[in-house]
Amino acid sequence: EKGLLKEVNLPSLQSVSFDSIVGDYVLRNGVMDIKTFDLQGKDLSVQNRGTVGLAGVQPINLSVTMKLAAGAIGGTVGQIINDDHGRPTIKFAATGSVANPQVKLDVQEVGKKALQQVGQEILKNKDVQNAVDDLQKSFKGLFH
Repeated sequence: EKGLLKEVNLPSLQSVSFDSIVGDYVLRNGVMDIKTFDLQGKDLSVQNRGTVGLAGVQPINLSVTMKLAAGAIGGTVGQIINDDHGRPTIKFAATGSVANPQVKLDVQEVGKKALQQVGQEILKNKDVQNAVDDLQKSFKGLFH
């Protein structure tokens, strides 16, 4: 594994104890439409939505959300990808085929959180706070 997940020891699905497994599928014309396939556990939760072809090249088009245990990823990266409950949350899409899946990380949400984090850090900077205060005083002077 490379990049973001290289330091994370993802548990094997065979060894994870899940609290619940919920599945809701529709089979139609050789395609399984996954309305819900949720594995909920303390150490790992996985939510799948999308389609899987059951014949031929078995095309897949899945949206996956994976939540790790709280504290599984620390530091700034952990802060950026944690959900409201402190669980690192990774979203990705899987396309291609069952034999050759193409996985693409959903960085849009991660990017928004990263920008918010950076913005908060910038606003904590004393020089920036002083500049904002000066601007506020200047605006008050202009409009009073």
